[in-house]
Amino acid sequence: MAEETYYTVDEVAARLRVDPQTVRRWLREGRLPGVKPGGDKAGWRIAGADVAALLRPHGRRAPAPPPVNHGDARRSAALGAVLAQAERARERGDAEGAARFEAMAATMAADDVQ
Repeated sequence: MAEETYYTVDEVAARLRVDPQTVRRWLREGRLPGVKPGGDKAGWRIAGADVAALLRPHGRRAPAPPPVNHGDARRSAALGAVLAQAERARERGDAEGAARFEAMAATMAADDVQ
């Protein structure tokens, strides 16, 4: 079993790029575990694993995936339905009806682009 590496307050502060007083406050508040092996004179010692744990996000969830925009699917379905109506009108020989549905589809598509 590998022996744990312990760091001084100044070493941890340098690694985390914070003021040593910040590290001491974290130790007093219990946010960062540490020990005083020789009493107050020797100062704090902080385990490397505890420093690494401090760097990991606590309680943060992974970012939520972006919401599904059902509006896009609905608009796409509506556009498809209008184009299908234009095709049916063309098959029936109703050129005027087909033209109206195609114009409607063009307006819908233009609105989506804006």
